[in-house]
Amino acid sequence: MIHHVVAFTWAKDLPESHLERVAAGLEELQKHLAHVIVSYHYGPDAGVVANGNADYGIVATFATEDDWRVYDTDSQHNTVRAELFKPYVSARTAIQFRS
Repeated sequence: MIHHVVAFTWAKDLPESHLERVAAGLEELQKHLAHVIVSYHYGPDAGVVANGNADYGIVATFATEDDWRVYDTDSQHNTVRAELFKPYVSARTAIQFRS
């Protein structure tokens, strides 16, 4: 399995309704790429730790590296990145690991 974990910190000027748009976009992306995604979870920080966490996270699991590459290069995924994340993110970090 390949696990893809991404953490985002939003820019200060994030519109209030933006998280709803992000969730809708990721839900559609998950449906679109269901043939390569084993599991897909996303959401805002739960607030369990008072300081230092990112604002939003995505955890996606794929059976193979090739499946992750399909996801990573998909045109709808690139649209989600460009329209829902890039203009509003001040920091991003990611890791892919095997289990």
